[in-house]
Parts: sequence; structure tokens; C-alpha cells
Amino acid sequence: MALQIHDPGRVGLRRGIRAAIALPIATATTLYVLDDQVGTLFAAFGTVGLLVTADYAGSALRRLVSYSVTGLVGAALLVIGWAASQAIVSAVVVTAVIAFCLSFVGLLRGMLAVGIPAVLLVFVVAVTVGGPAADLPGYLLAWAVAVVVSTITALVILPHDVRNDIREALSGALAAAADVVGAAWLDRPGDGLESRAVALGRAIDRVNGTYDGKPFRPTGASRRDRALTLLVGSVNNARLLLADAIRAVPQPDSAPGVHGRRAMASALDAALRDLSAAMADPARAPSAAALDTARLEHQRSTEAWVLEQASSGADPESIASVVQDDHVLRMACVLGQQMVALGREVNGAPDEDLAAEPPVPQRPWSAVIRAHLSLHSPWLRIALRSALGLATAILVVQLTGVQHGFWVLLGVLSVLRYDMAGTRSFAVLAVVGTVVGVAIGTAVVLLVGQHAVILWLLLPVAVFLAAWAPVAFSYPVGQAAFSLFILLVLGVTQWPPELRSGLVRVEDIMIGAAVALLVGILLWPRGAIAALHREVAEALRSAQAYATLSMGALVETVLAADLARARLDARIRAERASETYDMAVMQRGAGVRDTTAWAGMTNAAHLLLAVGRILGMLRRDPPPLGGSPDLAASVDAARAQVSRHWLAVADDVEGAAGPPDPPAPGPLLAMPGPALVHDEDSAHAYVIAVWTVNWADHLDQLQPRAAALAPHG
Repeated sequence: MALQIHDPGRVGLRRGIRAAIALPIATATTLYVLDDQVGTLFAAFGTVGLLVTADYAGSALRRLVSYSVTGLVGAALLVIGWAASQAIVSAVVVTAVIAFCLSFVGLLRGMLAVGIPAVLLVFVVAVTVGGPAADLPGYLLAWAVAVVVSTITALVILPHDVRNDIREALSGALAAAADVVGAAWLDRPGDGLESRAVALGRAIDRVNGTYDGKPFRPTGASRRDRALTLLVGSVNNARLLLADAIRAVPQPDSAPGVHGRRAMASALDAALRDLSAAMADPARAPSAAALDTARLEHQRSTEAWVLEQASSGADPESIASVVQDDHVLRMACVLGQQMVALGREVNGAPDEDLAAEPPVPQRPWSAVIRAHLSLHSPWLRIALRSALGLATAILVVQLTGVQHGFWVLLGVLSVLRYDMAGTRSFAVLAVVGTVVGVAIGTAVVLLVGQHAVILWLLLPVAVFLAAWAPVAFSYPVGQAAFSLFILLVLGVTQWPPELRSGLVRVEDIMIGAAVALLVGILLWPRGAIAALHREVAEALRSAQAYATLSMGALVETVLAADLARARLDARIRAERASETYDMAVMQRGAGVRDTTAWAGMTNAAHLLLAVGRILGMLRRDPPPLGGSPDLAASVDAARAQVSRHWLAVADDVEGAAGPPDPPAPGPLLAMPGPALVHDEDSAHAYVIAVWTVNWADHLDQLQPRAAALAPHG
């Protein structure tokens, strides 16, 4: 029971068992077969880096490729680190550059981020150990031993695809979303709409719990990985959108409706269930063809129905009400179709050729990197902190000539956190844990006397504890286990062991902690928390500017270039806000206690962006509503209301002392009347105007309704 509580998913247990098997093999091979005492450092720490810090996901082939690529990158960094160690200036400069680049690349997530700790570790050892050129081939060979042994171990011993955790959670959330659709629009018997909505909220919280705040979560640089990232965001948008369904939704037979409403709801339900099955089965290709056809048919039917009702003199308010009632379902269908397209990308299926497919969200490398090439970016800041910390540490090592200088750099890596409070706390815990571990390790060395075989027998136990203890127990216990492991490694590789090594270990960790504290004081001591309010507020401002500009393009001429610039700015700021929130969750500061509130705000920025993209599809030259002053006036009023509402929300977010409160809803917007509907073109324009005002109303009511999907109890 204790293991299950402290080691969710038994991640630490799996890593500990792997390392306990692989490390003695890699170390013994290097020491006795290759006869390379110094090289054993690369074999031992390389194995730790590859099996304890890296946990690649995917098929056996994908994991084989991942470990192989990491091995090649690590070999290159080993050579660079060794070459840089030959002079103080090159050691400091190259360490800063490598630390910055590796830390910054982590924002792409996926395989790139998972392998960073392993290759950074081998670089640190190389730049501190140095040595003559004759030693370099031995270093590379020892690293190769670590790569081969670790790869085989990872493929054979307790393989686990961590991506399945996210896919399983997504599958459950999509099935829950289909249940909400069935209860709202298909009159499907069950527990009722509200209870199903709460179940959806819990399912989406599970997705976020698997995904948010994970620095090395298994999504990242490949097209399929980026699609998985976007699908998680789309599911969160569904949470906000389907909250609308909790309001009174007319059943298909309760009002004079438009032909195709039920068919569209059925197609959405089927598409969501198909996508849910595809998340459980990577070989499945979900399809949105039926949903695309149903949406297009419903749009045509709506326009024909509006023209028929207007021609017969029906009550304008009744006409607008029926069109408005269908819009929440249409919004859900648009989002559902986007999610199916993303699901196809996740599973590697080709794009579908559909007639009315909405724009599918994209997250290209260029946009991600561009968004974070700013001092406002938390990723750029943490990269600069890492660069300064490790460069300062290598300068201290080079100037003082401390023994086992790589321990100083490892101390910086272990202690430096996102903010000063975390760094200070971890510095104290690291020193305490190290002292305890050194005391135990020194006692063990004294007790074994001349029996080196006992150290070899204890080595697997020590490396297991070093991998498992930080996860199952706590950081200081992990530091104690890691210090014990280091002393045993030195004992078996430098027999007879030096008792002074323990004191050197304590000295070096204190130097590393001091460097980390200095950097923590100098650079952004409050971490991501300090930037969270500002970045989310800026994202909301930019996203509403793009959404309202897209609305304006339906009424008046807006250049495509201006729309593209507004979209790019909104996408950059929404991306940066999401990453700031994610890093704030990693930081676990007091200002992010209410993660639901912050997640709602960041998702609101992305939903504003999505609405702008969808409405941007309707832009024409001349504008579709330009010839109807009444319709244009209704859209302009909605546009102004959205702008006022979200600018006020952004101001409140920026000025709040803690988590933002949900904003008060804006006034319900008046729907345009169909007085001027007299032909197919005017009916089309009228439907566009109603849908646009509906989008505006949905956005203004967004945050209060989102609370309806929050789990209770």
C-alpha cells in the first residue's frame, strides 16, 4: 500500500530495477573488460542518466531509435565537453552555451526533452574530468557501453509506454463528451445531463493530471506528438463549450426545428466515440466524414428554413431562437471535427478530404520557438538560469581544482529550481541528505574492509535506492541514496577506497548549492509565478483582438495580411501563457493553488483564438454582411461587447493578487432579426450573423459556465 501511495504507476520502482541490473554490468564491463578506470565514470553516470532520468515512450522500435539518437548526441557532447575542458575560458563559455541550448530545447518536449538530462550529465562529466587526448577514445567507448546496456535493459525489463496514460485518459474524456452530447441533443436515457457533465469534468481533470506540469511529458517535436498536445487542449475547450449544453437545450421534437439537427447530433456522438476508440487503439483511423456531411447539410437546411419562415411572415424572434438553439450543437460539431482531424494525426493516418472541414489547430516548431524568444518566456529564463549556474560552477571547479568537480555541477543541477524559495529549500535538503548518505557510505566502506566483493553486491542495492527513493519517499532521502551510490561506485572503481571521498562529496554539494542560491537570487527569484498574471492577461488581450478583428472582417474590409498578423500575435502569446502556466504548476507556487482557475483562463485564450480562426474562414471580398446594415450593426454590437468583456477580464487577471475569480458574465446579446431575408444570399448572410453573435455570446458567458463542469466533492 505504501509503495502504491508514494510511487504512482511504480515509475520509480521500474527505473530502480532497471538501473540496478544495468549499472553493475556497464561498470564491470568498462573496468575489467576494457580496463579503463576513468572511463567507468562515463559508464556509471551514463547508465544513470539513460535509465533513471530518461523514460522513452512508444513502440520498441521507437524506443530503440530514441536511445540510439541519445547515444549519438551524448557522444558529440562528450567530445565537445572534453575539448572545452582544455582551457578555463572555453570550459566556461561552452558550458554556458550547451546548458542554455539544452534547457531551451526542452520546451519542444517529447524525445528531445526526455534525453536532455542524460546527455547533459555526460557533458558535465566530460568537461570536468578532461584529460589527455589519448583518453578520449576510452571515454567514448565507455559511454557506448552505457548506451548499449541501457538500451537492451529498457527494451527488455519492465517496458512501459507512458504515452498510453495520456491516450487512456483522452479516450475516457472523449467517451464522456459523447455521453453529454447524447443527453443534451439525442434524449438518450441515463443519469441525466448534469451528472454526465460532472463526469466529463472529472475525466478532463484526469487528462490534465496526466499532462499538466510534466516537464518531460511524452509529447513533443514530431507531427504526431504535436497533434497529441493540441488534442489535449481541444478536449479542454470541449469542457468549456459543452458547459453550454447544461442550459436548457430544446429536444429535437420540442420546437419547429431545422431538418438535420438530430442527424448532426448523431454524427457528433459517433465521431466522438470513434475518436475515443482510436485513442485506445493506435492502429485505428477515426473519421469525420459523416459529421462533415451532416454539418454541411444542416447549414443548407438552416438557410432554406430561414428563407421559408421569413417569406411566410413568421415571428422574427421565433426564427432567431431556433437558429440560435442549434448553434451550441454546431459549435460542438466544429470542435469535434477538429479533434477527429487531430486524432488522425496522432495515429499517423492521412488527412481526410472533406468539403466543409474547419481549420485544424497547428503547433509548428517555428511558432513555438518564436513565442519563447523573449525575456517574458519562462523557458528562456530557466535556460539563462541554467547557463549561468553551470558556467559559474565550472569556473569555480577550474579555478579551485576541487576533486571530483562534476559533483559541483551536479549539485547545481540538483538544487536549482524555478524560483528562489524552491532553490533555498532544496539547497538545505540536498546538504542534509548528502551528509546522511556520506555517513552511511563511509560506515559501509569501513565495515567491508578488504572485501571488495561486498561493495559489488551492495552496488545494485544502492543504485536502486538512488533511482527509487526520490520518487517513493522524498528529495533528501534520494540525495542520501545517491551519495551512498557515488561512494560505492568510487569504492569499486578506485580500490582501495579513499575515506576522504565522503568529505569531498559534502564539500562539492555545498559549493554547488551556494552557486545555485546565487543564481536564484540574481535571476528572476520569483520564477514563473511572477509572470503568470501578466502573460495570461496579454494572451487574453491578443486573442480577443484577433477574434474581434475576425468578426469585423464579416462587416467591413480587413486585409488578409492584417488578419494573419493578429492571428500570429495571438498564437504566440497564447502559447507563452500556456507554458508559463505549465511551468508555474511545476514550480508549485502558492499562486497556482487553484489550477482549475488558471487552466480556465489559458484555455479561454486558446478558445478565443479558435473562434477567430473559424470566423476568419467566412471572410470574403466583399464582406458577407457589408450589404446589410442591420446585420452588420448586430455583429458590431457583439464585437464591441466581446472586446469590452475580455479586456476587463484581462485587467482583472493582471491586477489579481492570487488565482483569478471567474468573471461576471456579459449581458446576453440581442439576435439580429430576419426582416431583410428575401433570397438565398440574404438567408446565408442572416445565418452567418446569428452564428457570429452566438459565438460572441458564448465567449462572454464562458468562464461562469465552465464552473458547471467542475467536479463536486
